[in-house]
Amino acid sequence: MVRLLTVGAQTSTASSRSSATFEDNNCGQICSVEFSSKLAGRYYPLLRKNVNCRAIMRRMAHPPDVVLKPPPRVPPLNTFSNFTQNGQCPVKALWYMDQSGSNSTRSNRPLYFSASKFRQLMESDNKGQIISHYGDPYRLLKPTLAPYRRYIQNAHVAVVGTAMPWAEAMLINQGARRITTLEYRALVIEDERVVTITPSRFAINFLEAMNNGTTVRCMLLLYTTLNL
Repeated sequence: MVRLLTVGAQTSTASSRSSATFEDNNCGQICSVEFSSKLAGRYYPLLRKNVNCRAIMRRMAHPPDVVLKPPPRVPPLNTFSNFTQNGQCPVKALWYMDQSGSNSTRSNRPLYFSASKFRQLMESDNKGQIISHYGDPYRLLKPTLAPYRRYIQNAHVAVVGTAMPWAEAMLINQGARRITTLEYRALVIEDERVVTITPSRFAINFLEAMNNGTTVRCMLLLYTTLNL
């Protein structure tokens, strides 16, 4: 068994080691039903949580030594059950995409968005055009963000994953001061307000900040669609 929960500052006293181990195992609010504050919404409440789970960040910072290639065509049963809420959301079709090969030019080629292309996305969004990579046929995304605009304005916002920086453009139009985009592929977005970083590097920086006692404040935007 590999112990990943002993990383961090250690002292010579047994009591201090015990306390440090407990803190490392304590996932905090992100892995529980606890929250710091709750704001009612039309469909779902806005919950504020402290993202302070060292275990999650360590798994991001240190990928597994063995990676299964090619990826399985069918998700493992335990993860499949969790993803579908114990089967309550029926899955009608599976979409398989393998970008793990060394000759996969799409996965190895850096994504590049010039300043003019990014500015065009912002202008299109300001004109009311749909710029979401996933589409928004019922035009629900921006009205959904509207009640939370005061949390976005002048804030540092994280965007998880991008194939086209439509979310970054929309958030800057909403008043975000800075955007940090997490993406596995090499990514360049020519705008001084947008910083790109890999998930592993982000996790390393996060752990270093926690070890130094630095508070990391960042609003997270995670937008996803389920084709069921």
